[in-house]
Amino acid sequence: MPIIEGDYRTARGPGKFDSDLDELIWGISLDGGADEEAGESETTGWYGLMRDGAGILQSILDRGETVTKAEAALLKRAAGVILSEDSQGFVSVDIVQKKRTLDRRWNEIVAEVDEAEGEGEGDGW
Repeated sequence: MPIIEGDYRTARGPGKFDSDLDELIWGISLDGGADEEAGESETTGWYGLMRDGAGILQSILDRGETVTKAEAALLKRAAGVILSEDSQGFVSVDIVQKKRTLDRRWNEIVAEVDEAEGEGEGDGW
């Protein structure tokens, strides 16, 4: 099992991801791992919801990727993650521990995206 000693790893410098773990989670989302999606990166920003942190960890490990013990423990305890990508291509991953908090944050995002998408209607475009 590719779980190594160590704490959280950070990204190698300025770039698309805040950390190595964010990049691994993003990779899983690209393989159909998002349970729900909202928005579009060029306009409102793209958001993805992935439930079951332990399942996300297993998907990472099944791909042969390496995570630290601290990263594995964080995902095992997580209710899920919310990913976002902006129009510049920068990706953020919010690992959420409690299901109630995950659901509340996701519902807020969906409402904001719906509102933003509705603002463009009726412009005559």
